[in-house]
Amino acid sequence: MIVIDSSILIDFFENENKKEVKILRDLINSNVEIAVTSVIILETISGERDLKKYKEIKETLESFTLIKVDHDTIMLAIEIYRACEDVGKTMKYMDCMIASSCIENDVEIFAEDKHFDIIAEVTGRLKIYRSRPF
Repeated sequence: MIVIDSSILIDFFENENKKEVKILRDLINSNVEIAVTSVIILETISGERDLKKYKEIKETLESFTLIKVDHDTIMLAIEIYRACEDVGKTMKYMDCMIASSCIENDVEIFAEDKHFDIIAEVTGRLKIYRSRPF
């Protein structure tokens, strides 16, 4: 299972011609289990104004595995945020929530956002997906 961050999903739904979009398509076509969190869904779909496209995006996102957030996820996100602050790195709360969900479920995240690389370095626990053959 691989969690796909909103940065890649937005480009995917916009049909951007990017390496990460091609990799995501390859993952989907290879029957790799794709997962999202509620935060990723929010970030991906909230800006879509076109109702038809909104419904298509929503349907696709709902076909992916949903990693749920609970109290422990939130508390771990706070720990991640504080650990990053302790080394002089300010993270977005949403990225800390996504990272905590990945850590709790022992899954990799595929993202363009370099904040996740920082979180991985600081925590030593977040796994970053790097493209590899199937």
